[in-house]
Amino acid sequence: MENLSKVEKEIIGEIYSSSEAMDNLTILCDEFGGRLAGSEMNREATEFILGKYEDYGFENPHLESMRFLGCNVISGSLEILEPVSREIPCIAPSRARARSGIK
Repeated sequence: MENLSKVEKEIIGEIYSSSEAMDNLTILCDEFGGRLAGSEMNREATEFILGKYEDYGFENPHLESMRFLGCNVISGSLEILEPVSREIPCIAPSRARARSGIK
């Protein structure tokens, strides 16, 4: 601990004395969901995090644009064969290849 700076010690102290990080993670997971890149929920989560940086006093927090090639999301289904037969709707990147006979 002696090798840590004052700021590093304060951050470590915050981990043990505050639920802020867990509260933020809970909000990101519960309110913004899976947040596929480029989605509206992703943008809203980004704005939430930017707001937190401003609240914490970061110097010049801002967003920067970037090019993201992404992927197309397709819908499909998973079929459970045993012990109970059931079909479950799902989504997957279009580059994923369906394989039959997976058990």
